[in-house]
Amino acid sequence: MMQQHGFAKVNFVPPQYPGGENAMNQFIEDNLTYPAESKANGEEATIDVHFTVETNGSLTKIYSKDKRDHPLLAEEAIRIVKLMPKWKCAGNNGRLIVVGICIPIEFKI
Repeated sequence: MMQQHGFAKVNFVPPQYPGGENAMNQFIEDNLTYPAESKANGEEATIDVHFTVETNGSLTKIYSKDKRDHPLLAEEAIRIVKLMPKWKCAGNNGRLIVVGICIPIEFKI
């Protein structure tokens, strides 16, 4: 489940992956490649990927704080987000706004 940061819920429309959360989960499943070294080591984790959805729907400032503990998994999770199509941007009181969000990407053998 994604998290939005810093906005009141009044008249706020969150950003959305085209087709919604189920479509996003399917995209992740279809494109995820488990790093061979991580799989061989039995490494499992949920990687939180943070990014900004711009007013034109593009994704910028993509990063994960999990790079220190799970560098290969974090790199793969970031790669997946970079592959995503443009999102429907957020709105607040009828205006398009830039919003930072976080999505978890699970790696489970």
